[in-house]
Amino acid sequence: MRHPFIAKNSTGAKSIKPTNIADTSNNPPKKRSWFRFSLRSLLLLTALVAIVFAIIGGDIGKARRRAQDMRILRENGFELSGYPTPTSYQKTLMRFLPVERVLAPTSATYNREPVAREQLEILARYPQWCSLNFTTPDDCDQTLRAGINNWREVDQLWLRGEAGNDAIPPLDQHQFLRSLHLNLPNCDSDILPAIVQAPELHDLAIQANLSDQSLADVLAMPSLWHLQIFGNQRITSAPFTETSNSSIRFLSVGETQFGDAGLQAVLKWPELEKLYAWDTPIGDQAFVEFETPQSSKLAALRLPGTQVTSAALPGIAKLKNLQVLELSQTHVSDENLEVLASLPSLDQLLLNDCLIMDEGFRKLRSPSLTEIELDHTLVTAAAFENIAERLPALRLCSIIGCWRISAAEGKALQQLYPDIFFLGVENE
Repeated sequence: MRHPFIAKNSTGAKSIKPTNIADTSNNPPKKRSWFRFSLRSLLLLTALVAIVFAIIGGDIGKARRRAQDMRILRENGFELSGYPTPTSYQKTLMRFLPVERVLAPTSATYNREPVAREQLEILARYPQWCSLNFTTPDDCDQTLRAGINNWREVDQLWLRGEAGNDAIPPLDQHQFLRSLHLNLPNCDSDILPAIVQAPELHDLAIQANLSDQSLADVLAMPSLWHLQIFGNQRITSAPFTETSNSSIRFLSVGETQFGDAGLQAVLKWPELEKLYAWDTPIGDQAFVEFETPQSSKLAALRLPGTQVTSAALPGIAKLKNLQVLELSQTHVSDENLEVLASLPSLDQLLLNDCLIMDEGFRKLRSPSLTEIELDHTLVTAAAFENIAERLPALRLCSIIGCWRISAAEGKALQQLYPDIFFLGVENE
């Protein structure tokens, strides 16, 4: 039988007839496709990878050197703390490296003798500090100046030691600086122009060889809330009397010549809430015929070691927002103590080392007083009769050094008034 698909050609040879399958005799076989790139692309990709690893390697090297420097600081007595929250990149590095090599401390405190020059150079090398507290070494003003210029993110800077004026650069670029404490006796008024440039400085404490003329710009700083000046007998009342609208809320002037005129002026500052003036020549004159401003916010008045007497108490009693009053080591006696009853918010009263006796203490009445200190006064146990009625809110009474109260009488008072803690009574 003849096959339907086989035929003979003219020569008699058999040939296969084409079927309905497509003829692919003229199409070359398909080659397997691969990812193609040029040599230029390969070089570019290699360069990018090299750059990435170079950056990572550089960061790892810097982190290693920083960790070594931080270890040196710790070994020499520095307290390092304040590690920031890691970023995503830092979290990735922390998978391969110790935390100390990735995160840098932001707070350094050194409470010993002046730091060594090498340690100061380490501190000045790194800009991550937010809080620094240490004693400066001698003859390192330029190193300290370079460090302060580098610490642009510092929030709290407390320095003490023998540094001079050259150590303090202009602070106009320190946008985050809020608290600056300088105990630098070798500095003088020339450092103040650099300090007043700090745009957001809220708290300034300074002990230096300042003069009255240099304080005017400091008192006028709009951002300054807390000002502490101490240990300088050249400071008088003059710069305070020339400033009538300061934004200062807390003023502390001690061991200066700040007197009655200055006190009378600052009591009129509209934002003043706390005033602390110790070991100054303040007397009664500032409170004689004293008229309290209607907008007075003064809540704490501390005048220990001044020349104030009982004659000033009627004027003090006009400060109706007063919550804390300290007149320790003054000439206050029994006279006029009863006028303090007109202070509706008085919470703490300190009369240590004053000439207070039973007669005056019995006249003291206050519905709000919770703490009173009578250390080294002349009161006796009899003065505390009916104290729960006269001072119903009292919870703490200090009678340390009151030699007219025996130990047995002190214990009896504690038992008689169990709601009041008598500090200075020996408990078995």
